[in-house]
Amino acid sequence: MGDFTIPIFPEGSLSASITTTVWVGVWIVVLANSRLGWPLTGLVVPGYLAPLLLAKPMSAAVVICEAVVTYAIVWALSERFNRLSFWCSLFGRDRFFAFVLTSILVRAVMDGWFLPWLGPAVNEAFGWQIDYRNHLHSYGLIIVSLIANYFWKPGLLRGGAMMAVTMFATLLLVRYVLIGWTNYNVGSLQYVYEDIASSLLASPKAYIILVSTAWFASTMNLRYSWDYNGILVPALLALQWSTPYKIFFTFCEAGMILGCAALVLKLPIWQRTTVEGGRKILLFFNISFLYRMALGFVLPLIVPEVKVTDFFGFGYLLATLLAMRAYDKGTAVRLVRASLQVSLLGAIGGSTIGFLLTKVPDTWLLPSPDLQDANQVTYEVISDSLTDVLRRDQLLLFEKQVPDSFSLPTETEMSLFGDGVRRLLRYRQTRSPDDLAYARRRLATVNYSVHEVSGRFLYLRENSPPNGWGLYALTMNADSPLLLSVPAPMEEWGTIDSACTLMEKFSGNALAVAGAPRSANHDGSSDVLNTRNTLFGVFHQIVHRGSTLQVRAVERDGFQMEQQPNATSRPSSLWIRGGLPNGLELGALNQMLPVLRVHWQSARSSNMLRDHLNRGFAELFLTHQDRRQLLISHLRNSQQAGAGFRTERLSVQTWLLDQKQHVAGRGSQAYRPPTLQDLLYLDTQVLRPLSTIAQQYNSAEELSPALRDELTAIGSAASVVGMELLLIHDPQQKDAYVALREPPGEAGKRCWGTYVYRMGMQESVILEVPRPIYEHNSLEFAAASFTQLRASAIAIAGAHPQSNADGSADVLRASNKWNVFSLWHQTLLRDLGSRPMLVAQSRAIRAPVAADILVSTDDGARTMEDLSPLKSQLVDALTATGLEVMLANGAPDTAGYEMAGTLLSATLNQTDAKELVTLWLSPFIRSAFRQSRSDDLESAQFDTLGIETTDSDLFAHLHEKSDLLEPSVPAEVLTEPVCHLLKSYLESRDIVLLRKLQVEYPHLSLSRVVQTDSRQTYLVLVDAAHPRSIAAVKLTHWPTTELSIHNCGDMTRDVVDQFHYSPMMALQIGAAP
Repeated sequence: MGDFTIPIFPEGSLSASITTTVWVGVWIVVLANSRLGWPLTGLVVPGYLAPLLLAKPMSAAVVICEAVVTYAIVWALSERFNRLSFWCSLFGRDRFFAFVLTSILVRAVMDGWFLPWLGPAVNEAFGWQIDYRNHLHSYGLIIVSLIANYFWKPGLLRGGAMMAVTMFATLLLVRYVLIGWTNYNVGSLQYVYEDIASSLLASPKAYIILVSTAWFASTMNLRYSWDYNGILVPALLALQWSTPYKIFFTFCEAGMILGCAALVLKLPIWQRTTVEGGRKILLFFNISFLYRMALGFVLPLIVPEVKVTDFFGFGYLLATLLAMRAYDKGTAVRLVRASLQVSLLGAIGGSTIGFLLTKVPDTWLLPSPDLQDANQVTYEVISDSLTDVLRRDQLLLFEKQVPDSFSLPTETEMSLFGDGVRRLLRYRQTRSPDDLAYARRRLATVNYSVHEVSGRFLYLRENSPPNGWGLYALTMNADSPLLLSVPAPMEEWGTIDSACTLMEKFSGNALAVAGAPRSANHDGSSDVLNTRNTLFGVFHQIVHRGSTLQVRAVERDGFQMEQQPNATSRPSSLWIRGGLPNGLELGALNQMLPVLRVHWQSARSSNMLRDHLNRGFAELFLTHQDRRQLLISHLRNSQQAGAGFRTERLSVQTWLLDQKQHVAGRGSQAYRPPTLQDLLYLDTQVLRPLSTIAQQYNSAEELSPALRDELTAIGSAASVVGMELLLIHDPQQKDAYVALREPPGEAGKRCWGTYVYRMGMQESVILEVPRPIYEHNSLEFAAASFTQLRASAIAIAGAHPQSNADGSADVLRASNKWNVFSLWHQTLLRDLGSRPMLVAQSRAIRAPVAADILVSTDDGARTMEDLSPLKSQLVDALTATGLEVMLANGAPDTAGYEMAGTLLSATLNQTDAKELVTLWLSPFIRSAFRQSRSDDLESAQFDTLGIETTDSDLFAHLHEKSDLLEPSVPAEVLTEPVCHLLKSYLESRDIVLLRKLQVEYPHLSLSRVVQTDSRQTYLVLVDAAHPRSIAAVKLTHWPTTELSIHNCGDMTRDVVDQFHYSPMMALQIGAAP
């Protein structure tokens, strides 16, 4: 049934409108009246409540409860107080007016005080997780009074049963017929006057106008017998005088219904049929519904860009009721005049009352019990620029990236926030400390603190934990009324920085930044562009003065780059509705954005803020390049100019080994686990764009300006979480690298690790070092392999696994899954897509094994034939250097080194074509990669004996020595006696043995070489009696009694590099291989 739908209803209008369910409900009520004699009152109620039960059942329950309370109060006033001499029972319009007035008071108490108290109290008492902010509130402008009025004639119990039957019959038809068989969608319902229907406190002016007009209409009916088919008709019309075209279309629809109904009733088929009561209502409303269906199908074909519902009459039955009364009385002109006159006067009177209420002194008002003392409310003076403050506070936005973590504010919270913002606007004019203190107290009740930024802005920031309601700034001395708006900072990279740049350029009045992703909640309530009841919308309604510029992105790219950094896309565009915003200069904007298309119409995207703020609203859609350029131009003038990114020319292997000294040691308590928002921020703003750049960049020496700007932007983002970006050019490897790390020597380091990308990422190997100092020389092996294998990337953990007493620094511990090391691992594999890639971890094995390296695989391979092509390539590369490799095959000496169940291996199930191996390094091979540069004893021994020490590349040093010698017949340098002395010295480190080598073999010239990249040391021996005979011996603690020698006839770079990375202890050149 769900796969077959009949597209009966026009998309964008009746396919997601309450009008459709009201139409179904009217049929049910009329049938119940004709067959069972049930009353015709409350025609709208079943169709209104049925979809509300599906979408928000708790809200529907609240509506019914408030209706019962309203009925009880009015019944008591009418039937119990009538015994008093000065009181009488309520009848007709007086009783209905009492229902309207009482329902407003009941809703104000329930939604404004009782329900916000009840929700958290129930959650705390029973341990429930009721989302009382989103669901525990009433809905509808007059639905409560209509339900209460429905109960009057049959009584509460009998009337409640009747309403339940009609409501659930409507519900069944909507759920299993409309939703099941047609294209009707209850997931995006459109209520009429939705901005005030779900929030009483957010729109008190509407209720003042409603009550004032209803009272005025009742008075005019009593005094002059003016008839409008109920006092609610002019009252509802009065709400629309702010948008007069809705009144025009309402009367147009009523006229069309009247004309069509008159023609239909003249047909012969109706001549002998009584069309009164429910039949007449059904006939007139069916004509109205068909008219709206026709508009829904025809208008998009003629004018695709218009909103079809703007051409509907206001309300659900309003046009129908006007047409019926005009038909019954035969005085359409008099009805129109009376309705318009009363509604206009009521709107003027209500607006005047509302305006006068805003002038009531605060001292006349009752103090709110939840307001805090001004001295207890946070107020901080910040010297940084607004851009720098916003960049740091972006972390607050990421807390609401967790699905369904955003909660809508209550009516009370929106009212308090709006009151605080209005008082801040007054403070800008008066500079009165009392105004500022009042605003701070009001805003503190909704978890906001007010700060003064750089002496120019009043900055509204959420306290921890944030609700995701946004960040706001007001200029202290604004030169223009321009409001800069950023509705999608999470999905659209660079829009915050772009808005700050534009605000500085045009001396903007205010800035509003949404506090949660638009898609955070599955029900769409976090989307500030399509949800009215948000603080973001409240701020716009208050600050908007016919001048708003909304900053958007052409591409919804999150915080990642485009596929090609220099690629061109659709140009930036400016969409203007209702005239150019005041303070926005097109000439200056064109200078900043040379390629800008201007459209004098609304953009086609859905935007309730734009529809509500008709005048002076513009949407600026920026390309990635333009956002980047605006960001860079602002950074040059910011206090963070140059922060977070720099360029170095050095050996990447040496640099990697230097990072070891920055790793937090055991028991240091220096590691600080990241929060969830830290990880989300790093993922979207830093790691994702870095991996994109690393894959696309061709490793050329010179950076293009565009790419340098990209790296500058990423480095600036990294500085927000205390990290920096380095672009490293290695003159030896002729490669470029991008490294992410924490700046050394700075206070507050969190020891999150070091991460390096080789530009181009051509090889299918990634290296990881999860325990760089706990497992000795695992980093040294990985650094050498990074160079030798030309691995695409390498990650080095930032702390000893026992750095913190609670074990939180161990990145391999399953309970510590929230760490930057794991995040880097997962995001890089994700961003590589379907490209095959092998991750190799460098680990240390304690027990001796019969191989140099024990390899465990993610798929549990036990023989070399079982290895995948990527794993086979890695094993072949290791064995080519002379290393002996063995697989963890379940033998007793390899048991416990399998990979199954590890934290990082579990993530492979979520990737495509990714593999993982662990390289368990034996003590034998790890000692070969021990750094000797810092060995003070060794240095002192060689200095004492007068043996020269040189920091140099081993190949270059050997080549230099050989060039100084005359050609001769080569001879063997490492004779058996010399080897015996060298082995004895390497085992004991006795300086006497080294001196004995000098004395007994004076023809051997000795020198000590410290390899510049690996920091390993070598003893170079040159036979002066037999030039061209040179040997190099590794000065390492070699755990063997054998002195393995590699003999070769010619010296080449490949020969020396192979010796450098192999387990061979000595290299002898000039001897026969």
